[in-house]
Amino acid sequence: MHSPVFRKSREKIDCQITRFPSHLHENLTEKMTHYIRPILSLGLAVASLGLISCASGPSYTEMKSKLPPIAKGQGRVFVYRPSFIGAAVKPAVMIDNKAVGTSEGQGFLYSDQTPGSHEISITTEWKHKNNFTVQAGQPSFVECTVTMGAFVGHIIPNQVTNATGEARIQSCKMEAK
Repeated sequence: MHSPVFRKSREKIDCQITRFPSHLHENLTEKMTHYIRPILSLGLAVASLGLISCASGPSYTEMKSKLPPIAKGQGRVFVYRPSFIGAAVKPAVMIDNKAVGTSEGQGFLYSDQTPGSHEISITTEWKHKNNFTVQAGQPSFVECTVTMGAFVGHIIPNQVTNATGEARIQSCKMEAK
């Protein structure tokens, strides 16, 4: 057994531990929650901004007059993604199995191609491809739309009319090459 001195010391310690005022404990918890929650929220917001990024170059309106002329015997295809949804997803854009850039939220890229039919493909979880037509000396527009996937958004390319493309690309920014 324990000596009477040890038992008395232990009872005194137990007494002190159990007598910690519960109102102070609740107050301390409230204060910690009050200060920690905003700090954690701010950290989460900053981390989220790091995951979301859109194209950051000059806008189509600014660049249109500065683009080099379309080479003789070529057509120009503009590939754009007007939505910022799925901005963290930046898959490669392939034309006839050659990389021409990336599809970025609210961004556009352009590529000069020979006249005729071409295949554009973009792969995230699955490969989405479509055909588009290029005419000599003329622009063509391919709009990329984002749909939900199991883990990552799907970017689906579709050719649109020149009038639609010209109207919807206006707010997009040129992607860095």
